[in-house]
Amino acid sequence: MSVKNISTPSSDSYKLKFPNFGDLKSPPFWDLAGGKSIILNVPSTYPVRAMNGVHTSGFVSIDMERSVYPASLVSKLKELDYRLDVDSQKVRLWLAEKDPEISPEIEHILDKTRVIHQRLQEQVHAQLGT
Repeated sequence: MSVKNISTPSSDSYKLKFPNFGDLKSPPFWDLAGGKSIILNVPSTYPVRAMNGVHTSGFVSIDMERSVYPASLVSKLKELDYRLDVDSQKVRLWLAEKDPEISPEIEHILDKTRVIHQRLQEQVHAQLGT
């Protein structure tokens, strides 16, 4: 297994930085699609922006409150133990081969993402009467 480097060089120094929503070169596809969108766990979209629908950013999201739109969903996501990413400490241990089992953490995130997506789809369909 390999781990890809997703950091980019900073334009004003030799330091590396994690790309974020401000680094996009063009509008995200959900802005171009029209209609409501449910966008979950998309890397490098922190902090999220207002949109027609729901959006949670993914890898590298620092703060849950700035990672979820609309903000009214934050408390519901926390109640469901929704996580934006794998615990970085667990990843460090896994990379150092001190903790060979990170898959339960990944499975938890995927399962919660599926649950949230299903619930949001049901809400959108209910609102649209479809």
